[in-house]
Amino acid sequence: MKVIVIGGGPGGLVTLKHLATAHNFFDIKPIDVQLFEAEDSLGGTFKYRVWAGAELVSSKYLTTFSDFRLPEDAPDFLSPQQYVQYLQDYAKHFRLLGHIRCNTSVTDVRRRQGGGHIVTTLNRDASTTKEHQCDAVIVCSGLNLTPNVPSGIQGLAESASHTFRTLHSSIFKNLPGPDSEFLPTQQTDKRQGSTIVVLGAGETAHDIAYAAINHPSVSRVILSHKNGFFIAPKISPEPVILRVWGKPYEGKRPNKPLDTTVASLFDTAYVPAWLQRGGLLWGYYDAWIRWIFWLISGSTGGCDQWVGGSGRGVDSFFMVKSDKAIQYISPPYRKGWVNAIRSFFINIPLKDTQGKEIELAPWPACVEKVKKRDVMHLDSDTDDEVEIIKFTDDGSPESERLKTRPPVIPDTVIFATGYKREFPFLSEEYPRPGDCSVRGIYRNIDDGFGYIGMIRPSIGAIPPLAELQAQLFTSRLITNHYSLTSPLSRHALAPYELDYALHPSQGHDVFRNKFGVDHESYAYQLALDMGAAPKVTHVLRQHGWKVFFTWAMGPNFNTKFRLVGPWAAPEEAGEVMRGELFGVVRRSGGGVFFVTYTLIPQVIFGVLSLVIMGWEWVRGFVSV
Repeated sequence: MKVIVIGGGPGGLVTLKHLATAHNFFDIKPIDVQLFEAEDSLGGTFKYRVWAGAELVSSKYLTTFSDFRLPEDAPDFLSPQQYVQYLQDYAKHFRLLGHIRCNTSVTDVRRRQGGGHIVTTLNRDASTTKEHQCDAVIVCSGLNLTPNVPSGIQGLAESASHTFRTLHSSIFKNLPGPDSEFLPTQQTDKRQGSTIVVLGAGETAHDIAYAAINHPSVSRVILSHKNGFFIAPKISPEPVILRVWGKPYEGKRPNKPLDTTVASLFDTAYVPAWLQRGGLLWGYYDAWIRWIFWLISGSTGGCDQWVGGSGRGVDSFFMVKSDKAIQYISPPYRKGWVNAIRSFFINIPLKDTQGKEIELAPWPACVEKVKKRDVMHLDSDTDDEVEIIKFTDDGSPESERLKTRPPVIPDTVIFATGYKREFPFLSEEYPRPGDCSVRGIYRNIDDGFGYIGMIRPSIGAIPPLAELQAQLFTSRLITNHYSLTSPLSRHALAPYELDYALHPSQGHDVFRNKFGVDHESYAYQLALDMGAAPKVTHVLRQHGWKVFFTWAMGPNFNTKFRLVGPWAAPEEAGEVMRGELFGVVRRSGGGVFFVTYTLIPQVIFGVLSLVIMGWEWVRGFVSV
């Protein structure tokens, strides 16, 4: 079998690895597989579309692949440069480099008469094209490729001639010195510092706004959002009790990463299907998240987020795992005697922003050109023109506050507005990701065509989900092509359907539009589909209490799904679970967080699940 993989990011590499090593797990000959990467090196977005100072928002425990772990002394959250090095080490470790062709872009993919595909590539070094015939094509080019620049703002366009600079976040580099994107332009008084406007409300937007407000040349930062956002910090919040206990100090170890705090037992594992698909679990976590954030920060809209809330349930949007900027947004809105009393007893540590503020604003309505003499705070009598951004007057607190501030005359507008999903190399006969009815991966396995890494989790990470997708698609591709059977192990749970898609709300459908999923549920669904979700009895009997503790009290780390199933490596997986993963799972994350987020729901839904499973067993026994 010949297979072509498109894209050299994490999704492409992990797909290549499973194809290149499949003969070690299935009774087949080695697969002839090639990976084409348009850039001159591996890493994808993490190498070519990041900026200095960026940091991953998912922890190393969840992000790294199941069978290739980082050293113990690696930081909990990697920089993009560290993660790219990890990917390169991964490719070397599994001897993948011989299958990879860099500087080779795919220009066309079409059906081959009689079955299979014809892939046309362009080698950028030699400027030569070549056709490749294959049995299967897997697209792993990722979600972050073609910048999305909003076109509905009157008078504002990235390519238009403005008196201020415009750029998309994909080319923002946070350059030092005279090349900085934060320096003033000619339209403002340089002695006053520059004004930076960031459009967007995701992690990138918040990180750039934070970098801007701390740049010596910047005097004003505006962060503009369209539909609100929800702050959920990537590190478990650790509140200070009575302003003494839990207070941060120099050298204190950072708290447990948020994406390692979910206990999967009775959250996804051993939850009856109809209970998991109902609204009770989602409803509990929505209520809990809002309550705990109010308790420790005074706000139900997000952690220390007093303004800009989305108003939707947590099952219907992507949480923002960057909380650096919100510390500069919230101070003007932290008011009220109730909050004063609450914060005396319990509150998250608040940063001293030294009077600096990031102004939150609704989405821009238009950009207008005016004469400098007509702008009071510029103190000018010239007819030179400047451009002012006017924002939508939606009656929100941030909109009302903006009316009391000077007009927004930007020096730089940064579009942190995401990316478009485009696949210009595919002919129209191929399905797009939205057409792939099997877990968002493929439409029909007979087609020999699929997508890996196009699913986006709310809290979690794309690379580990891409690994599970690659395992599922590769195993089904192999069993279909070679007419093999894949019997379910007696140590694995039988497959059933979970509710893993983020839900539509208030006219927004993030699953249909952005492939939004709940990481825990989607990962467990893929494991069930493969027959890789182990039974509790097997975990206890074969692997000991440390592995069981990690399996039950930790989230759905991919390594948990290597104990059984078609890609099983039980000894190696058990070692990782007893060591690295046990070490992070046993950290409580703080008493308040552990009791309310881990222990209470596990008890509530554990009792419910056991009662339901007991009733179903009795009913089945009686009916027999």
